[in-house]
Amino acid sequence: MATELGAFANVSIKDHCSAFKKGCPYPRTKLAEAPIMKEFMKCPEFQQNKCPFKEAKNIRDMFEIMSKIPAFTPDHQKSLIEMFKVLHSASKGLEKEHGKCPVFKTSTGCPFKSVKRDGKPLVEPADSVLM
Repeated sequence: MATELGAFANVSIKDHCSAFKKGCPYPRTKLAEAPIMKEFMKCPEFQQNKCPFKEAKNIRDMFEIMSKIPAFTPDHQKSLIEMFKVLHSASKGLEKEHGKCPVFKTSTGCPFKSVKRDGKPLVEPADSVLM
């Protein structure tokens, strides 16, 4: 996992990001209704309403989970980029509602665009996930 996680890598997301005070906010956003998420819900990791990120306590945990996402084919890449775009958009909406979250910021912006698997970026180009 070669990336700069920032000062909040090991800090509790729930304790430092107001949007997460009551748990994961994404199911309460338009993200849950996005067509791409219906595809991701077919993933075994999301079956039976089980989110693979549910036990993540900090950014480092989230990176570890993301670094295991298969993205071996162009179709996987396309789906991941689309999913990250929708996630980014939902995050921007949460930011407007709850204010900026220091946990999800690094010197290069969104920390998740730099997730790597086997030494290669999970999505390429990384900035393709930003809208």
